[in-house]
Amino acid sequence: MPFHGGCISVVFWGIIGLTTNILLFPILGSVQTVIMPVLGQIMMSMIIDNYGMFGTTRHPLSLMRMVGVLLLIVGVLIVVVLPEYLARNSMKRPPEQRVKWKWLWQIFGVLVGGMLAIQAALNGRLGGLLQAPIHAALISFFIGTIMLFLVAVFQGTLKNIRLVVQQKTPWWVWIGGFFGAAYIFLNAYLVPQIGTGTVVVLVLLGQIISSLNIDQFGLLGSMKSSISVAKIAGLIIMIAGVGLIEVM
Repeated sequence: MPFHGGCISVVFWGIIGLTTNILLFPILGSVQTVIMPVLGQIMMSMIIDNYGMFGTTRHPLSLMRMVGVLLLIVGVLIVVVLPEYLARNSMKRPPEQRVKWKWLWQIFGVLVGGMLAIQAALNGRLGGLLQAPIHAALISFFIGTIMLFLVAVFQGTLKNIRLVVQQKTPWWVWIGGFFGAAYIFLNAYLVPQIGTGTVVVLVLLGQIISSLNIDQFGLLGSMKSSISVAKIAGLIIMIAGVGLIEVM
């Protein structure tokens, strides 16, 4: 992978993966918008590890790792899908509008999740080439900033930034970029150490744990939503799956 090609690929896969959620949400709904990319991330990360793709360290897919993946998927389904399914059944809702070729969008969601796993592997590879994960994160964000700036100029939406600055917004709305930079840096640092699959599943576990805490305590201006027994059970199953993937 040429150095300049790797830099562009890291940003390309990331932008495609993150922006596609906006397209999927009105078509698939919130649950499938989460689940389909998650499935894609898990499957692609295991494929990357099994074959040592993109210059990553090879981690063969053993039987126990496969069991761990299945437990992880079951846990995600329990935490994310089950509560919303029960909530839907408890309310009278109008019949959902049928979406033509919905299965194609579902497959697309899985592919997008695979792109995010590829991004993690490429970040790790770029960090290895540079021998400095922080430089890999800097290059990724620098190229991404240029690309997004050009898109914003083309759309004529740069003035919206001034409107947000003039409004009285909470200070914490501006620190999302910090967490994004930390995510890219950790990908670049951890993938060469423990493999793409382990990094991806640990990130997913951290995302779900954090989201449950945000809901439980109503953090960052969100509505409070108590953690149910089913969510706790799903989380325990996920942790067991991550343990099998990591140990085996």
